[in-house]
Amino acid sequence: SGLDLQLPSAKHFKSIEYWKDFISSADGIITTWGSPSIKGELLEKAVNLRIVGHAAGSVAGYIDTDQIRQRNIKVVSANEAMAHSVAEWCLMASLLGVRNVADYLSFGGTDNFKWNFNHQACGTLSSRRIGIWGYGAIAAHYRKMLKPFGVAEVLVTSDHLSKEKAARNGMRKVTIEELFSTSDVIQTLAGLNKKNRNRIDQKLLKSIKDGAVLVNGGRAALIKESALIKELRKERFTGVFDVFHQEPLPPSSKIATLNNVILTPHNAGYPSRGSYVELIMNEFAHYFNGEPLEHEVKYNMVANMTQTNL
Repeated sequence: SGLDLQLPSAKHFKSIEYWKDFISSADGIITTWGSPSIKGELLEKAVNLRIVGHAAGSVAGYIDTDQIRQRNIKVVSANEAMAHSVAEWCLMASLLGVRNVADYLSFGGTDNFKWNFNHQACGTLSSRRIGIWGYGAIAAHYRKMLKPFGVAEVLVTSDHLSKEKAARNGMRKVTIEELFSTSDVIQTLAGLNKKNRNRIDQKLLKSIKDGAVLVNGGRAALIKESALIKELRKERFTGVFDVFHQEPLPPSSKIATLNNVILTPHNAGYPSRGSYVELIMNEFAHYFNGEPLEHEVKYNMVANMTQTNL
């Protein structure tokens, strides 16, 4: 691509003075989990900076949007690659949930395998109502993946998606109360910010239909933990979770003792991780060659993304 790539020294990784010097002549910067935020004095030192590429998902917390906008610095991310992988997990979780596999399926020699179980509880996505809270890249990929399954209806709750755009994408925009009380499968994919933290409270959880499936492949803190445990213990609905309030999940975790949950170790996006840096480098090559960007993050999109410092 003709780009000159320089890697930071792990020895000085925590030194802000090192970072100021390191990026002072950079035309482009690649960030990822654990990187310093490109804002304040650090951004001021990067006098030549023209593009920031985030080799991960949400850029919120890694850039100062106002400063970046003022200098017309482009922002790209690997969010689309991650989103596709997480959406695959969401689809898998939906299928596992509606088929009620927690009741009878055995993995790795466990003693849960059953011939005799409630066969009527083994369902299908066909003719089910799917509810999606939050409509970002993951939800968009998940919506496309649902098309062959013949679902009855897709509901969506989103602060930034209009009713008209939802309808064009085959969805009906509803309140979060209607979504939780009427959906057979509920996907929690909203960005984690101050407004959404613990937004799924006791009232919403109690409204979930008997036999429904609650899936969280987004952020654990979207759901109030104590309320979640309380409602799951009633065994009215199934929970499928990839994210937890404490990670790694401790052996003493209450959620791990429940019979009606399926848990995975925060790995929904892992299959895509090897592609992030290559994707960002390709975007840099497009930019510096005067070609259109494929994965640009518009400034107004950042506010709806997960705030990584919450």
